Amino acid sequence: MINDTFKRICVRSQALVQNTSTSTSNANDLLPKVKDWCRTRYDRILRSFPWDELNRSYNLSVTTGTRDYALRYDVEQIIKMWDSTHGIEITALDIRDHIRFNAVMLEVSGNVQTGNPDQYVDIGSKSVSALLSTADRVQVLSTSASDTSPKIIRITGEVSGMPVSESITLTGTTAASSTNTFDSGTELTISAGTSDGTLQDLSGVVTVREFTTNANVLAKLAPNERAPYYKWIRLSVTPASALTAQVWYKKRWMPLTNDNDVPLIPCANEIVEGVVADALWEDGQETAAQSQENKFVKSVTELWYSRRPRNLITQIIPDNGDPQAYGQRNLYYFGNSY
Repeated sequence: MINDTFKRICVRSQALVQNTSTSTSNANDLLPKVKDWCRTRYDRILRSFPWDELNRSYNLSVTTGTRDYALRYDVEQIIKMWDSTHGIEITALDIRDHIRFNAVMLEVSGNVQTGNPDQYVDIGSKSVSALLSTADRVQVLSTSASDTSPKIIRITGEVSGMPVSESITLTGTTAASSTNTFDSGTELTISAGTSDGTLQDLSGVVTVREFTTNANVLAKLAPNERAPYYKWIRLSVTPASALTAQVWYKKRWMPLTNDNDVPLIPCANEIVEGVVADALWEDGQETAAQSQENKFVKSVTELWYSRRPRNLITQIIPDNGDPQAYGQRNLYYFGNSY
């Protein structure tokens, strides 16, 4: 198993299909297609199996009385949550079960359930890591002076309860502001692009923040990113005191863009196998392409098996099906034994 840089993966792929041109001036040139195929195959490989190399953890600070939290930028999927302050696990709860088990109590006027949260609900992903704290305009600025016109940040939010969009032209490291004042407590949708239709990547990290209180950061966009997203969760019950939750999660991966980028796992050979299949499909060689596609699938499967501990058996204990037992909801245990 070897790893390689993005550029060398592209060169190796082109060599196998007997094309070594590095031209990017013609829409039919192979190199731009090879780069896109590399990114697609890389994404497919990482989504195929729960690679251990993507496992990460961090500490989430939970404050008294606050239920909704945006997780850190690179969280793709939660594996486990642990309340290290009180020594209890915070388990996942389906949104329908959350409503079902809390509806009776929530119908009581003024009732707020508080305590040590032992469950959380995935409430989806948003473009922002925070909602507007007050009705306000927003500012955008980059860490790079190269992020200027025609590069823009597109903002969509509510103004007097109605969805309104506008494009803010980046002015490098100097803050540029929106024209609209967006409603308090609303969620913004953010994306990066250009005003003239050209395809240009961000050079620096772009920050989107409130106009009045600059310290209130709403979102950040990484270089080469088109739109940010943050996973949000809602704790159940409402925290009665501050605590620290350790979040184990699957890391979100970024696409290969720079020549010297490398895959998060040593899958360079597998990417090359897949790109060759894409090139054969492109050339209309369906029989050869299908054969190469099968080779790609087998290579990725072999890579997965090679990185798993030998004789590792997954034990599963399913939910007992009793929805009325508070302590028995969502009890799916995934453990390993030898």
